[in-house]
Amino acid sequence: MAAENTSYRNLQKSFISNLNGTTAFEISLATSSAPVSVLLRSLLCQFLAGNRQTLEGIFPTSIIFMLEYVTLVLPTFLVFTVLADYAFIFNLLLLLLATTGLFFQGNSIQNQTFSVPVLDKKKRFLCNFRAYVNIATAISILAVDFSIYPRRYAKTETYGTGLMDVGVGSFMIANAVVCQDARGATASTASFAKAVKKELRAVFVLLGLGLVRFAAVKTTDYQEHVSEYGVHWNFFLTLACVRVLSIIILRTLPENLGKHPWIIGILIGLFYQRALVNGLENFVLNGSRGDGSRSNFIDANREGICSSLGYVALYFIGVSIGKLFFYNKHDSVRSLLKLFLSLMCIVVLCWSTLWYWGNMHSPERIISRRLANFPFLLWQ
Repeated sequence: MAAENTSYRNLQKSFISNLNGTTAFEISLATSSAPVSVLLRSLLCQFLAGNRQTLEGIFPTSIIFMLEYVTLVLPTFLVFTVLADYAFIFNLLLLLLATTGLFFQGNSIQNQTFSVPVLDKKKRFLCNFRAYVNIATAISILAVDFSIYPRRYAKTETYGTGLMDVGVGSFMIANAVVCQDARGATASTASFAKAVKKELRAVFVLLGLGLVRFAAVKTTDYQEHVSEYGVHWNFFLTLACVRVLSIIILRTLPENLGKHPWIIGILIGLFYQRALVNGLENFVLNGSRGDGSRSNFIDANREGICSSLGYVALYFIGVSIGKLFFYNKHDSVRSLLKLFLSLMCIVVLCWSTLWYWGNMHSPERIISRRLANFPFLLWQ
């Protein structure tokens, strides 16, 4: 029985190991189901509720839940699993359905008066993004152990782009864009102390979750992908490490530099990339002895410890993106257009730099979630 359990465990481990992912374009295509689904849900809500902008009070909670599940969650689940090979066609059909709904609503919309702000104070687009990060993560984590989830979407071993590789970076961005520094809530001494106290509480929670996960994995003998973060490390500990380092860096640097976190992020990212080129990458991939052994705590957890620097850089870039949302009111079409153009410039700059980097090096060996290198940050 023990031999059978070991064999089954090895099969499970091999099922999620040594993968190279897919193209960045296919990943973008799969994740594009989220905004299309939000558009479809918004149009459906407009059609059913009219000027009220909400279905509450019109339909029972169970009906609202089913409608939102079908329009928001189900499309993402299908694109991630059984319709992965038809993501473009499926997203196109969703978009056509939404466009058709908008066309048929045209006459009724023209005859109604709306008092909806250009961009509401609640910033629902951030809620949508953060919610979809959790939805996509839940679907992927639960489905990756089954054949219904394409192997090319699973986490890559060392280099490459998989759908699950987007998750870790998205979580970092999702935390950064709504943090205290992005909201500008640390201006006064009192709020500064309160913000630090709040951050430290979050760190202790993350450390607790990391320890619980480590204990759960060890006690249940669940298969471990050691090359992901290390023997004892996990993503909760990475999140805690990033929070601690971000507090230290932001509170010790000059105030003028702290106002532009993206500069800090790029400098840290380039410094870390330089360290990787100068030998740190070889240490992460092969260990201090060069044979992949894990003889001490740092060696055993070298992936998680070293990649934390890359995630710190990504976190600071995310804080700057959050500042774009919170430091301006965006209460007019002009300001909203300016925000859109700013975000598009960031996207174009990142993809252009990534394309140039790929031409300078081997394209299939530039992006690495395991290393959290600079090309990985650009891709996120």
